[in-house]
Amino acid sequence: MGNVIDWATRSRTLRLAYLFRGEYHDAGEVLREVYWCGPRTRTGSGLTLPVPIAPSLASRGISPEPKVWEARLSDCTYDVGLGGLAAEMMVLGDCTFNVTIQGGPEEGDKDGDEEGSLLLDCTTGRWRNKHATLWLYDLDTGDHQIVMAGFFDRNPTSITASGFEITIASGPFQAARPFHTQRFPNGVNDWRTPADWSQATGSASTWYPNEFAISPFLRGRQVGKIYGTGYADMGWRELIPYGRTPEPSGSSNHYFVYCHVSFQRNCFVHSIWHENGKSTESPLEAIEHIHSWSDLDTPQTFDQPNPLNGPTGTCLRFKVADVTSTEFRWWQAPYPRIFAMVSGPDNGQLSDLVDDVWRLEWANPYMNDRLGGLFAVLQDVVSNIDLWGTNALADFEAQNPLTAIGLHTAVQALVPDKLQPEGGSDFAYMRPPSMRGVLQDLAGAFGFDIVQRFDPAVDNWRLWPVWRPRNVDKPLHLCGPEHLANSRRPDVVQSDDPDGFYANTIEITGPDRNAPPAADNIEPPQAGGVVASYLNGYELAYSKEVLNVHGDRKFNRWNHFNAAGNTGYANQYLGPEQAQPQRSIRAVHGVRSFEMQLGETLAYDIRGVNPATGQIRHLHFNYDNQTVEVKTNLADHTGPRGHRVRGQDESMPEYTAETALEKDIMEK
Repeated sequence: MGNVIDWATRSRTLRLAYLFRGEYHDAGEVLREVYWCGPRTRTGSGLTLPVPIAPSLASRGISPEPKVWEARLSDCTYDVGLGGLAAEMMVLGDCTFNVTIQGGPEEGDKDGDEEGSLLLDCTTGRWRNKHATLWLYDLDTGDHQIVMAGFFDRNPTSITASGFEITIASGPFQAARPFHTQRFPNGVNDWRTPADWSQATGSASTWYPNEFAISPFLRGRQVGKIYGTGYADMGWRELIPYGRTPEPSGSSNHYFVYCHVSFQRNCFVHSIWHENGKSTESPLEAIEHIHSWSDLDTPQTFDQPNPLNGPTGTCLRFKVADVTSTEFRWWQAPYPRIFAMVSGPDNGQLSDLVDDVWRLEWANPYMNDRLGGLFAVLQDVVSNIDLWGTNALADFEAQNPLTAIGLHTAVQALVPDKLQPEGGSDFAYMRPPSMRGVLQDLAGAFGFDIVQRFDPAVDNWRLWPVWRPRNVDKPLHLCGPEHLANSRRPDVVQSDDPDGFYANTIEITGPDRNAPPAADNIEPPQAGGVVASYLNGYELAYSKEVLNVHGDRKFNRWNHFNAAGNTGYANQYLGPEQAQPQRSIRAVHGVRSFEMQLGETLAYDIRGVNPATGQIRHLHFNYDNQTVEVKTNLADHTGPRGHRVRGQDESMPEYTAETALEKDIMEK
C-alpha cells in the first residue's frame, strides 16, 4: 500500500474511504475479527486490500495479508478536542460510525445459536475495551494513514434490525492510567544483614542495619517521585524507617537509624525532624537534625543499590540516643514519625562520590542540575511508556517563550506529596494520581497544552507538548475562503467567551506548600497557596469596563523555581491569558484542512472574520462529507488601537492576514 495521504495535492479530486479492523468475543467466548469499510457510496460492495500494518498491530503478530473489507460502514466522524483554556490536556478522541447488518453471514449452528450472526453478536457479544483500528484510504493512489489505534469505548448501541452504532476511543494512554509510584514492602523478611557485617569503627557495615523493622502504619505505602530542589517551605516528605544498628564505638546508648527516602537514586536530604518516642505527651515532641558533611553523626544521604540489604534507591542514616527507654522506636507505640526536606535526583545520574569498599554511593547536595528542569521532567514523567512524538520534546524546548520574558522553567514537586494512602494499614493499597492529572497540572503551571497528533515516523498517534500562542506569534496555517468547505457561503461562526473563561480580576493560586515542622507538630502544616491577585488595568481603564469580573486559576503540585517564580508566572502569563478578550471562531473546512492538528496556530484572511492568530482547540472530522469543523481560540491582537479590517479604510494597502499581523507587532 502507499504513503501517508498528501492532503494539499489531493484535495480537489480525493475519493476518501475508511477501513476498520476490530476484535470482539461472541457469546460463546470465541474471539472474532471484523474487517469493514465505508462509505458504501465510494467503496461499492467492499474492497480487497492488505491490512495497513500499524505498530500496535505488528506488536500483536497481525500480518499485512490481503483481507476482504465488507462495505458496512457509514456516517463516520472523528471528534477530538482540548476544551476551553481552563483545560491543558486533550481528552480521548472518539470515532463514531454506523454499521449495517444486512449481508452478513447467518449460517452455521453452535449449541442452537447462530454462530457468526452479526445481529446476535452485537446484542450478546463483548466488544468494550477490545482492540479497534481505523485508517483513511485514498481510493485512487492507495495512500493511507491511521486515524486511531484504540479500543471499543462501549458495546454496540442504538441496535435495530438493520444496524447499530459503534464508538471507538483513542489516546496515548487511558485517562485513569496511574502515575508510576512504587510500593514499599509490607515486611522485612526479604532483607538481611551482609555476611561480613561488623560493628568495628569505620566499618562499611555501619551503613547497613543489623535489625530491620517497619511501622505497621507505613507498610505497603506508595512512594512517589521527587523533582527539583527542596528549600524553605517546599519539599517536605515523610520518610519510612526500616532498620537500625549500634554506633560503631561500641556505646550501647546510641544507634544509627536507616530510612528510605525515594526509589529514585541520588536524591538528597537537607534536614530532618523526628518525634521523641519517650514523650507521653500528644503531640509528641519533635527534634531537628541538619545535615553537615563535617559531622557523620548528622543525617547522611546515600544510595542503597542492593535489594537484599533493604529498600533500594535513596536512603538516609542518622544518629539517635537510645537509653533505657528508647526515644525513636518507630515500630512500637506511639509510633514516632520522621519528616525530611528533600531534593530530587541529578537528572537520574549517579554522583561521582563513590566508595567501592563500602559498596554504596554518597548522594551530593550540590548538583547544579537536579531533575527539576521542565523538559527533563516531561521526559521523566512518562519515562516508562513511549508516548512523546518524534522530536516533540526537542521542538518544544527550542520554542520556549518563557526565557524571553524572564521566567524560569525549573520546577519543584513531590508527586504525590504524601505517602499513600493517608492513614495507612498493614496491607494498605492506594490508587496513585492519574498520569493525565499529573501532566495536566504541569501544563497548567507553565502555559502549554498536551495534544495528540499523528506521527508519520511511527505511523501512529503520539503526544506533543505545545506552547499556547501569544499575540506576537505568526500562524502556521493562514486560511482564505478556498480552505472552507463552501467558499461561496462560508460556514463561519465567531463567538465571544463561549466557555465563560473571561475575568478582569483574578485570584491565582499555586500548589499548597508545607511549612517546616515544629517541636509541637511533626506534620508540616499546610501553607496558603495564593500567589497573585491579577488586575487587568487595560480592560478596566481603557475599555471603560465598569464591573470587576472575578475569576480564579489554580495550578497544582508543581511549584516554579521559587515562590517569586510562582508569582511572576502568574502575573505575566496566567493572569493576562484569562483577562484578554476570549474570542473564538468555528468554521467548516474542506479536505485540504485534514492536515491540521490540535494545538497548531491558525489565522483567517477572510473579509469580516477576525484576523488574529488562534490556537486550534477542537476538530470534528466528517469522513463521509470530507469536511472538518475547526474551532480556534484567539490570542488577543487588538491592543489599544485595534485592528483595521479590509474595506474600512481605503487609504490602507490591500489587506492580508500576514501583513496585518506584522504591522500590529511593529505598532506594539
